Formats: sequence, C-alpha cells, structure tokens
Amino acid sequence: MPGINEIVLVVVIAVAIFFLARKSRRGPVMKPVFSFKEKMGGWKRLAIVASILWTILIGAYLEPWHNNALQFIYIGIIPVALAWGIAWVIEGYRKEKY
Repeated sequence: MPGINEIVLVVVIAVAIFFLARKSRRGPVMKPVFSFKEKMGGWKRLAIVASILWTILIGAYLEPWHNNALQFIYIGIIPVALAWGIAWVIEGYRKEKY
C-alpha cells in the first residue's frame, strides 16, 4: 500500500505537468491532418450515409446474430471498407498533385 509520500509526489508531478503545459506558449509542432473547420463536400456526406445504410440494411436482411456472421462480413462490411480504402488512396493521389 502506498504511503503518503508517494501519493503527494504523484500529485505534485501531475500538477507541475498541468501548469507547465498551460504556461507554455508554443503552438503545436505538427499540423493536424483533418480540421473540423474544413467543409465536407456533398459527395462525401452521401458516401457516409450510403455506407451506414448499406451496413444496416444488409445486417437487417442477413441477421448476423443468427449464424450468418461470416456472410454479413463478406457482403456488408468488406465492400464498404474496400470502397472507403479506394477513395482514401485516390484522395491521396489527388492531394499529391497539388
């Protein structure tokens, strides 16, 4: 069982880290990859909704909780993951050109 000294030491270190981090005026070293201020296009929103609906509808049709889990993965999840993977690669090539 930890003594009072160990508990106080941990609290002092945590408080010191908290205050030193707030006192620092440096900005972040790395630029974030995705900004929430960035507008999302209509096609990307449509793709997100279509992905969610496809997975829900295939899940409701196949009922993976009744021994169709592997079929649900093949028909419901893999096509969505493959489509998003292809879109991600294409987006990377487009950003590389500019």
